[in-house]
Amino acid sequence: MAAKMTKTAAKDDVLDYLARLFKTVSRESRVVGGSQLRGGGNKCIDMVATMQRWRDSGKPLDVQHYNAALNIMRMSVWVHDVRTMFQWMEADRVRPDQESYSYALKTLAKKGTLPEMASLWKDMRRSGVRPEQECFLAMMKGIDRRATSDGANPHETRKRLLKVFKKLVDSGLEPFDTHYSHLIRYSADEHTALELFTYCFENDIRLDRAIGLGLIKFYGNWCQREEADFRQCYKSLRAAFSKARLTIGVTESEEILRIFLRQELYEEAERVWLDLENEGVQMTLTSATHLFKAAGSRIAVALASHDDLPPEQKLELIRPIVDVATARFGALHAAHDTRWYSPFWREYINVFVAAGDLQGARRMAAAYIREGVVPDGHANIVLRNLGLDHCTTPLPQLSRSYRQFHKD
Repeated sequence: MAAKMTKTAAKDDVLDYLARLFKTVSRESRVVGGSQLRGGGNKCIDMVATMQRWRDSGKPLDVQHYNAALNIMRMSVWVHDVRTMFQWMEADRVRPDQESYSYALKTLAKKGTLPEMASLWKDMRRSGVRPEQECFLAMMKGIDRRATSDGANPHETRKRLLKVFKKLVDSGLEPFDTHYSHLIRYSADEHTALELFTYCFENDIRLDRAIGLGLIKFYGNWCQREEADFRQCYKSLRAAFSKARLTIGVTESEEILRIFLRQELYEEAERVWLDLENEGVQMTLTSATHLFKAAGSRIAVALASHDDLPPEQKLELIRPIVDVATARFGALHAAHDTRWYSPFWREYINVFVAAGDLQGARRMAAAYIREGVVPDGHANIVLRNLGLDHCTTPLPQLSRSYRQFHKD
């Protein structure tokens, strides 16, 4: 009895460690555009080393522990040791379950590592584990991710997605809205996309952000492929949302702004945002970054179009754009910790650069440094162009060096 209690306590120690680590990674990991901005990867390396020491010391690990570790890797987008977990489970005679494969496939999907996903899928089927909807969804997300990163042929991507979707349906499982979202995004044409979108809400398939986002991304891809004007597509998009009684939220608004910027429709991006804001959509650091980028481009266009005006009139021409950007920066900076998202600062500094106000740009760059914003490569270029030549310092030391440099 005493031995059994000791074994249970040891297991509880392991789970307690993994639970604490999961909370830390959940709190600290920031993923923007698929790029990890904080140190979840280092924590995963430490976790794997700790688990190896436990195994070497004979501490028993079961599928619950391995699943917790795989979930932490999913949160951290850490693909490097996914296979290690399954090798250890095999060595320890621990049988992976559906949850194990689901976490692993979701992790690999975030990097679009399709060969590894296909291999893991075969292992799952050989082991007799029946895949659930989440596993099929992970496969579709992996295909989507690979297509986005590699610029894969839309036709080939569509064929791959349909193949996975057919397997899902043939398995007797009911597709989620997110499964349909990927099919909508890679539809062959506008008619097919709208038809599938209509099918979803007419057949009581749960409609939420995923379905709407799929339609928005379809229009973005389609406009780019066909060189179509997104302004007209946006009207069709709003009509489809209205018919399905869907509202545009934060994530959808960010994607809509991104498409307008891609088409260099800067004035339209601002007008559409004001409409969305009146509808109750909350501004985020990402949407503000898009709008700062649009503001900088609007200023550059305005100044180029009125090159013959005297400086005072040029200033009056662009002042409203700068004032709106400044108000947005101030509101979000007061409400959020903006240090982790360098693009928010970078594009705001670029507003001043576009306006020719290098003194204002340097003042904001000094604030960027003073507040210890986590730097990125693009921001370093902006700072270097403003005269901060010391930003050739290796990245980990940048914030510290800037603060030291500006003590005076």
